[in-house]
Amino acid sequence: MAKTASTRYPILTHIAERWSPRAFDDRLVAPDDLMALFEAARWTSSCFNAQPWRFVYANRGEPGFATLLSCLRDTNASWAQHAAVLVIAVAKATHEDGSPNGHAIHDLGQAMATLTLEATARGLHVHQIHHL
Repeated sequence: MAKTASTRYPILTHIAERWSPRAFDDRLVAPDDLMALFEAARWTSSCFNAQPWRFVYANRGEPGFATLLSCLRDTNASWAQHAAVLVIAVAKATHEDGSPNGHAIHDLGQAMATLTLEATARGLHVHQIHHL
């Protein structure tokens, strides 16, 4: 389903077409498409090029899917169980020398934005859920 935002000023099509569904069809995500999302995130800028984000994922039907689903609140798990892929995104809060990385969450957010735009360009949708 395509939904394009009605913007006040012209913006990139992939930004205007981005939305967060809570209903999904039965199609799985092709492995090359999924890896392209992570590749897009990999090329995101970050403080000191630290790339403090990590992704843990499982496709629907794989053993790890239920484990990732169990990390969600029941209200989110009720619809997320139908997603083709679940991804947990985390940020490493320290630099390699052990000093605090105060930019890690910001950098993770940028990586998720890049991943999301790549997904939209491929006709896929991402619904982010924030849990701390």
